[in-house]
Amino acid sequence: MDRNIANSLARESDVVTRHVIWLQLAAFLLSLQIGCACKEMFVKKEMPLDARWGQSFETVRDSQIIHPVESEERARPVEAIDGQTAGSIMNKYHKSFEKAAPRPVYSISFGSSGM
Repeated sequence: MDRNIANSLARESDVVTRHVIWLQLAAFLLSLQIGCACKEMFVKKEMPLDARWGQSFETVRDSQIIHPVESEERARPVEAIDGQTAGSIMNKYHKSFEKAAPRPVYSISFGSSGM
């Protein structure tokens, strides 16, 4: 009788061990399937924002030009002052900050004004 109990316990432990192995295998396969299904989340795709990058800037810039096609055809360089004159103006501008600011004069009088 003891042998029958020992044999049945051995069979039950074998069954439990097999069930644990099958559960581990199922968990592994499930995690593998989930991992493969979610790989698209980590693959770099072009987002809708990236596809329209800079479009807002170009729209605003182009909306400030009355006739954009004609302005490109008639484009000419802007006429302005030459480099030497611009340099001397900038030097004057920078030197204007080098002067010491005059000290404020405070005058406080007490008493009557002399009448």
